[in-house]
Amino acid sequence: MKSITAWIVGFLLFTVPAFGELTQADIDKIRLIVKGEIEASETRMKEYVDASETRMKDHISNEIKTVNVTIAEMDKRLNQIFAMVMGLVALIVVVVGIPQILVFKPQSSLIPRFKRRLI
Repeated sequence: MKSITAWIVGFLLFTVPAFGELTQADIDKIRLIVKGEIEASETRMKEYVDASETRMKDHISNEIKTVNVTIAEMDKRLNQIFAMVMGLVALIVVVVGIPQILVFKPQSSLIPRFKRRLI
């Protein structure tokens, strides 16, 4: 254990310390690199957002087309149902109305007779 510690201390003593400082030229190079990366990142983000907007517009237009087709189909169905209901109402009027007219017609000829008897 002591020998390992001695070896570590020896290696630490033999390492050359790095005395460095950034010059203005180094800082400018770093700024250029960072600025280039930021611009590239902004460009990629803009392309991604534009592509996303395009996909969303396509998706929404497809959904609107689907809804319009569905609304048109529902309109046709409602028109058919309305026509069927009107036909059934006419059938009920015919089935109930004609027998009522036939039953009332002979009685209406009797009404003047009853009035004559009452007078």
